Amino acid sequence: MKHLVAVAAAAVLVAGFGSAAYAAAPSVTSSPAFSEGPPRWGEVLYGETVTRDDDGRTTVRNHQRGRITKVSGTSMTVRSADGTSWTWVLNGDTEVRTEGKDDASDLKAGDDVMVAGTREGGTRTASFVTNPLQDLGELRDRLKDLRQGGWHHPRGLGRPAFRS
Repeated sequence: MKHLVAVAAAAVLVAGFGSAAYAAAPSVTSSPAFSEGPPRWGEVLYGETVTRDDDGRTTVRNHQRGRITKVSGTSMTVRSADGTSWTWVLNGDTEVRTEGKDDASDLKAGDDVMVAGTREGGTRTASFVTNPLQDLGELRDRLKDLRQGGWHHPRGLGRPAFRS
């Protein structure tokens, strides 16, 4: 009986402290994160993601949407709408898939592009350059075209996203 009373008293104390902590916590007013719905894909200007492969090695991946301000045989500089400029190395592994252009030598200052690649230290190397997406439907269509051309997701679409 004493054990039951001790357990009940402990439960009341924990519940009381929990309620007091909850009541003392600052209230958060509920406001939508996006006043006009979630952002459209086209509003993404640039970003960085770090990925880890099966062997535990990490890779820093960058992407950027903007206008080419300078281009040479081995690099291009892209300026995003907010003024951020990144210089990207172009090499034989850089895939270019823009309207009417399929080689890095076809890229010109003034072209609007989306570029993605890797970063090591301060050097960004472009893996691919394409036209900016206007909406997610366009992305779906491009991925469909890639799959029909024999492209497959490098990690397999049926694998779990996370491992323990």
